[in-house]
This record gives sequence, C-alpha cells and structure tokens, in this order.
Amino acid sequence: MKKLAINALNICDDISNIDSYLLVIKNKKILYKILSNSDLQYEDSYIQILDENYKELKLSDYVDFISSIINLDSNSKKNLNVLIRRIKKEEIEILRSTSEKINEILEECAKQIKVNSPINISYDIEVDEDDIIKLLSISLQDDSPDLIERINNYINISFELRGIKIFIFYNLLAFLEENELDSLIRTNKYNGIKIIDIENVEFKTSIFDHIKILDEDICVI
Repeated sequence: MKKLAINALNICDDISNIDSYLLVIKNKKILYKILSNSDLQYEDSYIQILDENYKELKLSDYVDFISSIINLDSNSKKNLNVLIRRIKKEEIEILRSTSEKINEILEECAKQIKVNSPINISYDIEVDEDDIIKLLSISLQDDSPDLIERINNYINISFELRGIKIFIFYNLLAFLEENELDSLIRTNKYNGIKIIDIENVEFKTSIFDHIKILDEDICVI
C-alpha cells in the first residue's frame, strides 16, 4: 500500500488501487509552491510517498513530476545518468578495449608528429571509458512531433530505466483531448503506472479513478 501526501494541502490519499488521479488546486499561491518544487530535490518536499506504516519512501525511486508538458524531454539528466551507468556496467569490456585501441592509435600518431623546431614536445595520452562515453554523445530517441507519443515515450523510458511508476503532470487536461488522456491512462495501467494530473481549474471529466477539488481556502469541494 502506498499513500500520496502533499504537505502544503494536508492531503494523504491511498493510491494503491487507483490508476489515475485528478487534483484541482484553485489556490494559486499553494499551486505555485508545489510547481516550484517539481524537481523533488528539497528535503522538505511538498510531495511525499508513504508506505502502509506512513514511513516516507525515497521520492526519486517512485515519482516523476512533469510541470511543463511542452518542454517534456526523455533525455533528462535523470534518465541519461541511469542509461550511462547501465552502459558502463553492461558494456565495460567493449568500452575498455575501445579506449585501449584509441590510446595505441594516439601514441603512434604522437610518434609521427614532427615539428620543424628545436623545442621539445610532450604528450599526455590517456583515454578511458568515460572519455569514450563522452565521444559517443549518447542520447535517447525522442523526436516524435505528436505530444501524446512523446508523453508515452517519456513514461516508457523513465519506467524502463528508473522503474518510475507514479507520474505527476501539470495541465494534462489543458493539452490533451479526453480520449487521448483516457488512452494514455489505459495504455500504462498494465505496467502498474499511475497518472496524476494537477490542474488549476475544474474540467468536466469522468476518466479519472479519483478526483479531488480544493478551493481557494484549500477546502475539499
């Protein structure tokens, strides 16, 4: 059992058996505070994930908060860091052999370089696995012009690389048609992925498992 807690709203909801959750926050000041902390890096994060004993779990192991759908990028620092760690772990032999070959080529190149001058030249030749990774300029393919495909791709990549199963978005309903959002929820529920949408205005919709509307005074309507 997992619970979603948002301290600034005094919310603590059981999300174990729901696939989708719509949270409408009409108080602009509180909404701004929550969105400002969307990187979830602060110790006093407004969002928490609790276990059945109300013990706080490590947010980065469970949650991704996307505050700007337009700027959604699968090549986020979080995803790329995990991808590179996996490559270095799973393909270490290839990286090592490649770096050794490049070092040999560079050493041979250095021997052949001649300068028409009495000055002495020294070389510092040491290419390692990290240098190979940098030279490869590794990135994730994410070039679809279709917004719903980009969102699905981001979810799939973040789930595959980091095991993220709770995705909090801001303004999904403002950017997607209801049938698109319904498809997004249905497509990802089979991996146990939960979609949480935060909005600042009410929408007439019936596709969410759970809906909570908070007025200007942070009271549930």
